[in-house]
Amino acid sequence: MVHYDPGIVSAIESELERLSKLQTNWDHEGASSIDPAIVESARRFVKKLPDSLAYRPRVVPMSPGNLQFEWHHGSKILELEFENPQTIHFLQWWPEQNIEEEDTFPASNIDKAIDLIRWFMSGTLTCLRFR
Repeated sequence: MVHYDPGIVSAIESELERLSKLQTNWDHEGASSIDPAIVESARRFVKKLPDSLAYRPRVVPMSPGNLQFEWHHGSKILELEFENPQTIHFLQWWPEQNIEEEDTFPASNIDKAIDLIRWFMSGTLTCLRFR
């Protein structure tokens, strides 16, 4: 299934730019600013993804100074967390199918990320969804 979103890269880059400007304590609970090396790693990662792979993820800052991409559809979830510039921690969650898997992979392993995103997208949408 194709989920063409011609603006996916620019939309994510825009979010990454916004998050890169967050100052320490952005959550008013002592959160760190987002590590510039993680932002750059996420930028390189996104540019390697096919634009017909998925709809736009939420780009979420994390309090330790990292970030993650999130896709949600009902109870089906995929999270790709850039723990550091070299490592992505993922969560696949779909309780109706008894799927709960977590692991890490190198941020340079785009094929692994594409497989995970394809898993999420399979059967989740019947139409395009842009945010």
